[in-house]
Amino acid sequence: MRKMVIVVVTSILLVGCNSSDNGASPNDGDDAQVRLNGNDGKEALNVSIGADLKVDMPKGYSLYPGVMVITKSNVDQGDSTALVLVMSSKDSPEKLASFYRKQAEAAGVEFSMENTSGGAQTLMGKGPDGTVFALSVIADGSGTTAQLTVGVAKDS
Repeated sequence: MRKMVIVVVTSILLVGCNSSDNGASPNDGDDAQVRLNGNDGKEALNVSIGADLKVDMPKGYSLYPGVMVITKSNVDQGDSTALVLVMSSKDSPEKLASFYRKQAEAAGVEFSMENTSGGAQTLMGKGPDGTVFALSVIADGSGTTAQLTVGVAKDS
């Protein structure tokens, strides 16, 4: 998990450079994409940044109605994959947290960490099949900014 976080952060920094010699594709307006290959030559990370990106959600999960996806990262870790989304919504953090909590619980996720503080909520847990779930939501003045991570085994 630590490797995944480092790779995602590094990739987002590369996207910010907007240079085709660092793995970032040329920008058309505000959209950008980074693809990194693993040691085996297969794509290990694909990060897209832009306005209202299209997303294929893991089985049992869906996008919150009306949410705008700002950043989408797909991370391949050999035997598992993770989807990391940064989203924006006009609804409250409580509504988004409730929506994704219900989906995670339906997938069998047991929460190991829950925190609510000053308009922000964080939920983290793991499912019986190894699914990893993490959600952070925070009020941002015009609604809510959320980061959702769902990691699943490739055979799930």
